[in-house]
Amino acid sequence: MVLTPEFWIERSKEETDEYTEKIIKDNVTIRIQLPENSYQVVENSFYKGNDFNSYYDEILKLLDKKVNEFAIKQPRGILWFVRPIDEPKNISSLLIEKGFTKTRSEYKLGIDLQAYEHNISITDLDFDIEEVGEEKMLEAPIINLMLNNFNFVNIEQVKQIQRMVIEIARKKGNKIVNYIAYTKEDHKPVAHAGLIIRKDIPGVAELSGAVTDENYRHKGIYSTLLCMRIKRCKKLGLKYIVVNADQSTSGPILQKFDFNIIDTVDVYNLDFGK
Repeated sequence: MVLTPEFWIERSKEETDEYTEKIIKDNVTIRIQLPENSYQVVENSFYKGNDFNSYYDEILKLLDKKVNEFAIKQPRGILWFVRPIDEPKNISSLLIEKGFTKTRSEYKLGIDLQAYEHNISITDLDFDIEEVGEEKMLEAPIINLMLNNFNFVNIEQVKQIQRMVIEIARKKGNKIVNYIAYTKEDHKPVAHAGLIIRKDIPGVAELSGAVTDENYRHKGIYSTLLCMRIKRCKKLGLKYIVVNADQSTSGPILQKFDFNIIDTVDVYNLDFGK
């Protein structure tokens, strides 16, 4: 396996779970996500073609059909992922004309561990770092860390997402490793970094869920947790580490550690309202 844009497309087609109804048609993957008490229509497109309007109308018909089939009362909207190789080349402008707004840009990054030569020495921090189990991730201090630093609505939504991640990993046989950085004086969790060791994609690990409390940033915590995860993967003899990263935040840091950009994606959102 070689880490290419096509790798991400194939991985997206393979991934599924009981919370997702998937339609794969030609070069488009449509996902209807149905976590408890939260409905969202998500469209992942790898579009190549010229008749965009007909294609778009067909997408809406498919979505409407599934929304009615599942009796979804509050579909939140559509997320449309635009990649450099998508056609027509003005697809971003066409989406904006239909009411979409650009919400973020993402890097798809990866490293080949067998050829990785970066110095991954771990800094001696003034924080305690512990590997914690799945149930610990559902306790109030860590839930609050997630709530205050990610775009979650409330504590119940954080717990719901955490439970969903755990359940999906168990069903696929994947192992989730969670690292938490605590303050030494009062054992307050101030950072989290996750690592998913994939069994469904042998030899691959995925970085996930890295977050640092805004009051404790720029102290080397993120870099240290990153190095710990890389060392863990090398020790396990894994081949690749992959990660989705925001271009304005974690992306530049990961590049300093020799993560290579495999693909870029601009995310556009059409909000249906509540």
